[in-house]
Amino acid sequence: MLKEIDIVAKRLAELIYPPQCLFCDDIVPYGGECGCCREVVEKLKLCGDDRIQNTDRDVGNLDGVISSFVYADEVAEAVARYKFHGKFDLYRPISQFMANDFIDITKSINIRIDYVSEVPSYRNKSGHSRLLAKGTAKRIGAPHNDVLIKIRGTLKQHDIGLAERSVNVKGAFAVKDGKDVRGRTVLICDDVVTSGNTLKECAGTLKRAGAKAVFAVTFCATK
Repeated sequence: MLKEIDIVAKRLAELIYPPQCLFCDDIVPYGGECGCCREVVEKLKLCGDDRIQNTDRDVGNLDGVISSFVYADEVAEAVARYKFHGKFDLYRPISQFMANDFIDITKSINIRIDYVSEVPSYRNKSGHSRLLAKGTAKRIGAPHNDVLIKIRGTLKQHDIGLAERSVNVKGAFAVKDGKDVRGRTVLICDDVVTSGNTLKECAGTLKRAGAKAVFAVTFCATK
């Protein structure tokens, strides 16, 4: 009965807020991209081993980072629409890409994710990462658990130089009271990875608390 209610609620929500193309405002039946925007996917989609970011950036305490797109052009615009212009329903197609790529990359190495978490914001100012984490968790069949908290404010990473970014986020995160990550494998979700310092700091925080392994998956990555 509850499942039937959920299906009806979903259908009503789609009537009121019909799914839009990830890269433009056209209505599409099931989310994702419209036919006109498929060339965007082909142009900016990361494929094969290019999705594994530890080949071209220091991943520190992370055991691996997987990204779906290059952060440029229409993909960067989609991220801005999602984060800053109220298009929160876009978390569905974004997290679908993230989950699909994570599953595809890890299917041959048998990784069991215990918790899916997000990069937290200070004082919960934004929930965009949490939506991505919840959407990804659902699609990979792992529980969402917001194990991290941001304990102080930081400057926006893209507003400062590469050399300052590690210092900016150092000590900014902690494991939430009552959360036990000892021996667990955690997957962290975020929209964009640039230098990777924020994800690395989150991973270091989790590993110092006893996490067995920490992976990350992002919608896109800078070149």
